[in-house]
Amino acid sequence: MKLKTITTIALIFLLAACTNRDYEKGEELYSKEDYIHALPLLTNSATEGHKDAQFRLGTMFYYGNGVTIDYKQALEWLTKAADQGNDRAQVIVGNIYYLGEGVEVDYKKAVSWFEKSAAQNNGGAQIMLGVMYHDGTGIPQNYTQAIAYFQKATENKEIDSQYSLGTMYMNGEGLPQDYLKAISLFEAAANQGSELGQHSLGNIYFSGKGAKTDYKKAFYWYEKAANQGYSSSQMNLGLLYRDGLGVEKNIIEAHKWLNIASANGESEADIARSQIEQGMSQNQVSESQQLASTWLAAHNGKK
Repeated sequence: MKLKTITTIALIFLLAACTNRDYEKGEELYSKEDYIHALPLLTNSATEGHKDAQFRLGTMFYYGNGVTIDYKQALEWLTKAADQGNDRAQVIVGNIYYLGEGVEVDYKKAVSWFEKSAAQNNGGAQIMLGVMYHDGTGIPQNYTQAIAYFQKATENKEIDSQYSLGTMYMNGEGLPQDYLKAISLFEAAANQGSELGQHSLGNIYFSGKGAKTDYKKAFYWYEKAANQGYSSSQMNLGLLYRDGLGVEKNIIEAHKWLNIASANGESEADIARSQIEQGMSQNQVSESQQLASTWLAAHNGKK
């Protein structure tokens, strides 16, 4: 083998080793939220073609970690990683086109990227394909396909797919209506922290649809979802406090939760809060507003 060829091969291996070291150190710093020092290392590695560095750099621009959110930059780097087969990048690129973040909404491209990611067994992509087939968004509505993707995602420990399957059983979409299976799936999701599953159980026990009305259980599940920032549960929790259903009546707590729900975009909560205020003293209103402000500050206005 000629000396020039040997030298070239050695340089290639040396560059690859440096690229990997930059990525590994950058990823370590990123995990410690030291974004300022992670950025140049990840940029170097990504520029050299390291797909995982490209993915991480793309997510930094996508979520605004250490940089200003820039969907154009995010899409550029994530697409580079996705083209190299990074399934996590593929699902985010799909989401960008699905939501139209910095680009025109393009469901065809979204489906294409989700399919590539799902083929690598990415549960998030499987959920999104299930949602698109369920809703008929960008592709013909097909409950059978939706169920199949939700089931695959469930096998991959995606808790929100359990909620989605539960909803289909609840409504009898593509399979026989079965409240018991729906509740079982909602409980499985809720017990793993899904606010969607928690809110759904709250609705079931509040309305009595699928199970006997039980306001205490409704309160229990609404409270869990509310504390995770789910605005509809926050509003319903306020109404339960207002009416003394499943919990002792407490007008200050009612006003607090309606305040929080209103801050998180629930317009009906704003109406209910205004009605409650008519029977409250100024001191009570002030106390409630302070409690709501404290909660929002502690949860960073979490929705």
